[in-house]
Amino acid sequence: MRTRFSLFALGLAVLFALTGCNSDRRAPVSGKITVSGKGPLPGGNIRFVSVADPNRVGGALIKPDGTYEVPDAPLGECKVVVDNTHLDPNANKGTAPGTPGTGGMPGAGPGMPGMKGAPAPPSIGGSGPKAADKAKMNSAAKGAEVTSEMSQGKADLSGQKYVKLEAGYAKAETTTLKADIKSGANTYDFDVK
Repeated sequence: MRTRFSLFALGLAVLFALTGCNSDRRAPVSGKITVSGKGPLPGGNIRFVSVADPNRVGGALIKPDGTYEVPDAPLGECKVVVDNTHLDPNANKGTAPGTPGTGGMPGAGPGMPGMKGAPAPPSIGGSGPKAADKAKMNSAAKGAEVTSEMSQGKADLSGQKYVKLEAGYAKAETTTLKADIKSGANTYDFDVK
């Protein structure tokens, strides 16, 4: 009887490991962004993008004093995206505010530097997305919440100012910033150019 129970427990452990039941674990991260050691980056947004699964993203606004608090960064190695292009007053000339990809207040769509567009809805008449696909869509939606709040005017952008940064920080594909997120509270300060 004891052997059967041990085999059953072992089987459940292997099943959970293979199905990834805890694959979307997250943790809070806070810190400060400075510009070349000169002072705080006075605004923008920060995103932690999982290296293992780029659909797992956690993000937050950077406050005027350069601090940030991300409540839901994915555990493991992450690329760190720092973007303030939506604050650039010259990027909006001749475009409507909020137009994705123009430098206006970014929406949660493909125009957001370093951010994939929202997943397409399941086809009509199909069986709908699988559970794993739903989890990925929920995770991508969480990463887009910051941008969505900004585009809807819900985010408080007062006191934020544009500071020109190297363009590479604004995309997950080109950023040189990285962080290894562990369970529990994490603190990461970054110096950007």
